Amino acid sequence: MSTTIAYEPAINAAKYNLMLEKSLNVQLNKEEYLNYTLLSSYYRAAFDFAKSNMLNISNYYFNKGDSLLEHVNSEALHLWLTFYSLPKKAYLMYKKGVIDQAETMTLQVIDVCQYLRSNGDNYLVFAELQQYQNLSRIYFFTGKSEKAIQLNLQCLQLLYCGSSELTTSRYLMIDDNVKNELSTALTYQLFIDSLSTLKKVAKNDKHLISMLLNSFLTAALITQMEGKDLGNDFTQLLTGIKFLKMIPEGDLEGFATGLAGYLDNGLLLNDQMQEILKSYLILFS
Repeated sequence: MSTTIAYEPAINAAKYNLMLEKSLNVQLNKEEYLNYTLLSSYYRAAFDFAKSNMLNISNYYFNKGDSLLEHVNSEALHLWLTFYSLPKKAYLMYKKGVIDQAETMTLQVIDVCQYLRSNGDNYLVFAELQQYQNLSRIYFFTGKSEKAIQLNLQCLQLLYCGSSELTTSRYLMIDDNVKNELSTALTYQLFIDSLSTLKKVAKNDKHLISMLLNSFLTAALITQMEGKDLGNDFTQLLTGIKFLKMIPEGDLEGFATGLAGYLDNGLLLNDQMQEILKSYLILFS
């Protein structure tokens, strides 16, 4: 399982961290902030060790952080540390193969995100969407691919339109420039991560690939009907989707020819998009 993308708010680190830092400075006093920095460093170390498959050492750092968290009396500090640590613990559970617990923890993080957003931290809708993406990855790897694809579609509808069956989003209240930048970055992330995951679990199942691509195009169509414009990156993303659509429709030659010209002209702005398109070309060649 990819870690940096799925289990961290990697949508746009600079913008996201700036907003997170502002929330922490407003809601925590100086001592609480110092404690947050200390405990989060243990959880960060635990997560990094889990990514390196050093699970026993990861456990040690999680336990170290939790032992200190038990002595935290501040409700605000406890809440923010839970928000920070729980997705990382979910990842460790996934790595251990304790999938039910990973799913339970992920749902708990979603609850925390919704609570924090209700208190005014609207930008955390992006962190919440990260957790829905984590759920979709769990569904992919447990053979529930169609459920995972449906969840991805709902996430995209939320990103594009501001609401979906998942939740009512308040992210449109964020500064438009920040909103559009984070939305486009997370759209790329959802798309690339979903395709990468699907390629691993479904191999060359063109039906599932077609379902996923159709979900992205459906969400994009809704966006266009709403008159929304997510900029040039979004246009490039749609082009990549349309290329991949040629695979389940049987036009592999058209896909290969079009992709070669597309790459030669340097039109793909995202390196990960180039890699995923190339990998699908190799997969179906």
